[in-house]
Formats: sequence, C-alpha cells, structure tokens
Amino acid sequence: MALLAYQLRIAGPMASSSKEGIIPVSAKLVTTESPVAIEAAGYFNPAAGRLPKGSHVDATMSHGGTPVRRGYIITSNDGTTVVAARQSDDDAAGAAVRAVVPTADGLTTGLILDTDSFVEATSADANHILTLPLASAATRGREIWIWVVPAVNCELRTPALSNQTINNVDSDASEALLTHTQLYVARQHLATGWLLQAFTALGAVAAAIVPD
Repeated sequence: MALLAYQLRIAGPMASSSKEGIIPVSAKLVTTESPVAIEAAGYFNPAAGRLPKGSHVDATMSHGGTPVRRGYIITSNDGTTVVAARQSDDDAAGAAVRAVVPTADGLTTGLILDTDSFVEATSADANHILTLPLASAATRGREIWIWVVPAVNCELRTPALSNQTINNVDSDASEALLTHTQLYVARQHLATGWLLQAFTALGAVAAAIVPD
C-alpha cells in the first residue's frame, strides 16, 4: 500500500516543499501498515508537497494489531522523492537489559525486538535460536548487544523469508553460533544485513563468525 492523504495530519504551513526557506512541519500518521512498509523507500513520496525537509512524523503503525509508535524526520525532499530517517531511541547506555530465551523456531521468547539495544540470552538447548529484528533502510546504523549466559550455547538467525544476512551470509535458515559467556555486537550496516562480532569474557575479539 501507499501513503494516503487522509492518513497524514499536519500542523504547520501547507506550502510546496520546493520553495526556498520552507518551514518544516509536524505530522501525525496512523496506519494499519507495518513499520517495514512505512520504512520502505518512497513511502512518503505521495506527501512530497506537504513534508518539507526537516519535518518530523509521529507514526502509529500496525494499528489493526499491536500498535507500534516511531518517529521519523524528513532528511531530504526534492519535490518528488521524500527520504525519511527513523529517529534513534535515547542513548542505550544504562538502558534496561531484556531477558530472552532462545526457542526451537526462534519465535516467541526467542525474538529480539526492534526496540532492544541489549538482550541477555539464557538457552536450554544449544540448537535453540534467537531471531534478529527485520532490518530496513531506515534502521541502518543501529546496534544490538547480546550476552549469552553460561553454560549453554544458542544460535542467531534473521527473520524467515527476509533474505537478510549476518556477516554476508543469508541467515534465514543458516545460523550463527552464539557461544556462552561471550558478548556479541550486531551492527546493521546494510538495509538488509548485519555485521556480527564476538568478544570473550576477557574482552578479546573472538574468531570471525560464519553462519552455516
């Protein structure tokens, strides 16, 4: 689906975005579409005349299910193509660490949420799986820390059918081994991919990780 005019409620001047010195506006978006759809390239293009560069959008998404709220800023608008960047959450330092439990299919308690910055994994089986959140162009640059509690390993995947990668390997079905008592840092460097690096309990960089 595409953005519909009635979904976007704007407070501010309603002038063309192509004018010099245009004042940014504040907008509210309520939609049943998922964050993945909103963060796809070109989603805000239908509102090119209403969202000048510097405008911000307060979005409530997945309204038909479990609502998700995110903020976006318009980083460029040439009158036709609108580029929106998701706004980062508050500094993750000192943020709560969320407990996760790997599962046989990587779902339910095995899901790392889009809002997570640090999770602590306690696994009952070395073949159980954690699943990274879906990556998108709007979430590039984020970082998620994963601490694996002694004494059981687990695995890390990307979401099913996403064709997304961990260390340049499609990891929808392939898994990256997470060794207990190691800290893992997953950095989303591509719109569809993650770099995963491991550190030992002594702070040394561990061997390169190749999902298989």
